[in-house]
Amino acid sequence: MKTGKEQSMQVTHMKGIASHHDPDYSILKMKREKMTKKLIKIAVCIIILIAPSLALSAPASEARIADLERTVLNLQQRVTALEARPAQADEGDRTTLIKPGNSADIKNWRQLRLGMKEQDVERLLGSPKNVMVTQVFFVWYYSGGNVNFNAESGKVDGWSEP
Repeated sequence: MKTGKEQSMQVTHMKGIASHHDPDYSILKMKREKMTKKLIKIAVCIIILIAPSLALSAPASEARIADLERTVLNLQQRVTALEARPAQADEGDRTTLIKPGNSADIKNWRQLRLGMKEQDVERLLGSPKNVMVTQVFFVWYYSGGNVNFNAESGKVDGWSEP
């Protein structure tokens, strides 16, 4: 006949639960411990490999951002300075005598530049013969040519010479 301890072990095995006295349980426990140690080693290796690159990339990124911010500020200052200048003609043949307000002279048309203001165009070509206005743009018509303005900025965004 079986003792109480033997009977309880048998019941435990029948339920599918391994006892810590069971040799299979000990093997499973050892395998689990080995697997846990391997996973810890892998995690440590990953941290060792990734940590330096993370530590180095943060200051490099901050330095790069600071450099880009300085560049943007410099460009903004240059644009502001250029926008403050009056419209000037290019050097070379185009700077020859300009007949103000003469849309019949092709040299005046060739002085046009994108972004020019209305008064600068009028100084070059004179008053338009006709004007068409929409919500998006407006067009000044001259004999054989036209100048397109952006309605929001009021600046030249294209033209057709006669």
